[in-house]
Amino acid sequence: MAAGIYKKFVELLPYPLRLIENPTRTQDVMGPYRELLSEGAREGFTPVILTLTEALLEAMRMNLADWAGCSQEQTDACALTAYTQQLVEKYRSALRGTTTMDIAQQAFTGTHPAAAAALFQGAGGGLADFYDHPDFTLHNDSSGSEPVFLAAHQVEDGMAQPGSLIVIAKIPAQHPADIPVYLPTGGWNNCPSTNTQLAIAHYWYEKYGAYIAAVGGDKELEFNVTRPSTNPEDTKRLAAEQYIFCPELVGPICSSFEELAQGIYRNRQWYFWWE
Repeated sequence: MAAGIYKKFVELLPYPLRLIENPTRTQDVMGPYRELLSEGAREGFTPVILTLTEALLEAMRMNLADWAGCSQEQTDACALTAYTQQLVEKYRSALRGTTTMDIAQQAFTGTHPAAAAALFQGAGGGLADFYDHPDFTLHNDSSGSEPVFLAAHQVEDGMAQPGSLIVIAKIPAQHPADIPVYLPTGGWNNCPSTNTQLAIAHYWYEKYGAYIAAVGGDKELEFNVTRPSTNPEDTKRLAAEQYIFCPELVGPICSSFEELAQGIYRNRQWYFWWE
């Protein structure tokens, strides 16, 4: 089964894939990732850790099929290349005469109108509406720690998804924030569409140097954050933005907005999961 899923992704993704064979330690995944980060900085690509599953393959093919007006079985690497080019050009065109923040705010509003109105327009109690104790103090003992993404932890803990494989894709994006259109995984349930992911990714990259570094099947995204939030008030706003992007962060993952803000304060990685 593992060999079969790898072949399907090789046929769909027009990017070099480095297969992580028989990993048992976090270093088996993070070591090659860090090597490719350095190589990519020289050669013009961004490495992304992918946990290959049938569900991820279906999500990507679904997005391509909807865009191309064809069946999922007819999608291929050529379609993905054309899809990527069109969505990047569409975003660049929309950016003329406006800002990444303006486009992102529209994306946030389209995702969760009430929460976006509170955050960006001060509706209701504004930012205070998100918190039970808005004046709580933030602290983070792991400030500056090197990111270790979930796929690496799962390997060492023996919790890797059955039948899955881990690869590192060399994504030839001109801009790291363009990665959502190279790996179109959203657009179902609460998971934002590719265009929404693209708009918000550019805003977070501009503000925090954050970009997608790992895709865990069809349900998880993780960001590498090169300039993490170190201002408590900014972090509280960021937590609200992340909730709008991924409502499952509060409830299924974190018990409160306070816990979410605490987790991302000075943190060099962000985690998102959709049910």
